[in-house]
Amino acid sequence: AFAESRLGRRAASEDVVQETFIEFLNSLPNYDFKRSLEAYLFAICAHKLTDHLRREGRRPTGAHLRIPPVDTMKTSRQIDTLLVERIRKGDTDAWCDLIARYEVRLLAFAESRLGRRAPSEDVVQETFIGFLHSLPNYDFKRSLEAFLFAICTYKLTDHLRGEGRRPTVGPPEDSTG
Repeated sequence: AFAESRLGRRAASEDVVQETFIEFLNSLPNYDFKRSLEAYLFAICAHKLTDHLRREGRRPTGAHLRIPPVDTMKTSRQIDTLLVERIRKGDTDAWCDLIARYEVRLLAFAESRLGRRAPSEDVVQETFIGFLHSLPNYDFKRSLEAFLFAICTYKLTDHLRGEGRRPTVGPPEDSTG
């Protein structure tokens, strides 16, 4: 959205975003983890926007490169809180955003335990259904990520028991979010 609002064209902004992530991956060994990741990505994106505008023969202005203030950027926990509040209000787009945000990680976790893709997808689907059922009781004291991984762990245990296998499933080590 940042790139597209500056360039006005989706295809060009997609190129800039791709270049931003390539640059980020290349610079990752030197990334200072004390710095906000969002601010770092926006700074890289601003540089890539400058390069793109110059290649098009356009002169970059301050308006093109104005980066949102870091204090207005949402933390992961704030984003999760907003998503849950929107889901509770019936916003289906928020539900899609939540799935997009966590599905890949939950699937990787489930597949690392089961070793098979199809049952892992079933477990992740059951995890989201379990979250939906427990939504009225979710209280924000626990991170959403940890809550979802706990549900996934229970669903994995149920699945393994259903297969007659002994569950040896624990939450991922970095799921405290």
